Amino acid sequence: MMIVLKIFIQGDHHAVWNAWNNPKDITHWYQGHVDWKTTEATNLLKVGEIFSYVMVDKDQKSTFTLKGTYTTIVKYKKIGYLMEDKRMVETTFSKVNNRVLIIQRVEIESGNSAESQATWWRSILINFKKHLESKVI
Repeated sequence: MMIVLKIFIQGDHHAVWNAWNNPKDITHWYQGHVDWKTTEATNLLKVGEIFSYVMVDKDQKSTFTLKGTYTTIVKYKKIGYLMEDKRMVETTFSKVNNRVLIIQRVEIESGNSAESQATWWRSILINFKKHLESKVI
């Protein structure tokens, strides 16, 4: 089963793409809950390459690393990847007037409810929007 999330970002299409993929930016916005933060991000945006985001809870008692392998890259338009647990994620970027529409399709895992997973992924998109729109683009 897939969940589909959409968000509009105010800003330049290229700036949105770059902030989505820049490890320095990723550590500022990639969190699905206020109790977690991304402390380290590695990202080589190329088909067959691996990305890695290290996340730590606010008490620094729990850590996990999200890893995936890129399967599709269409510059400024689409990113697809396979997570370590074999779930697919596809993110598209479309210019709509002076905004960018991001649509993310995420294959859910069986261990948590679809609703809780949608909340996590939606929070990441909202944090990205806040991060990017707080910058001068």
